[in-house]
Amino acid sequence: MRRLRLSLPSTCAIGLCLIVLGGCAAGEQAAQQTNQKIIENTDMGLDNMTKSRDKAVESQILSGIASDPWLANVKDLIEITVSHNVVVITGRVKTQEQKDSIEKIVKNAVNTAGVKEYELKVEIDDTIPELPFAE
Repeated sequence: MRRLRLSLPSTCAIGLCLIVLGGCAAGEQAAQQTNQKIIENTDMGLDNMTKSRDKAVESQILSGIASDPWLANVKDLIEITVSHNVVVITGRVKTQEQKDSIEKIVKNAVNTAGVKEYELKVEIDDTIPELPFAE
């Protein structure tokens, strides 16, 4: 068996190389961790923006329905769900005119917010009581 003899300068050079390589690996790992944090924070920021937009669209639709006197008897029968820029309206109305009014309110809110998709799952139910001031 042959032994390898290293002089002091070559031992120092090898040690220095190992330190530099270890430092590079640690630096690369730190950079990867930093990049991951940036990505996570960006995703969180985008998610928060989407949630804010969803909430704004929902509020606009709710206030539109609440302010329409012809929808007074059905406003509590309508449910609005907004998630990731998709609006879904479910519930029941008394007349086709009420359904059309709700769709108009939804379209206005959707167009204002730039939402591209909505579903109107509103059924006509003639058993709903008439408005108190209806003829």
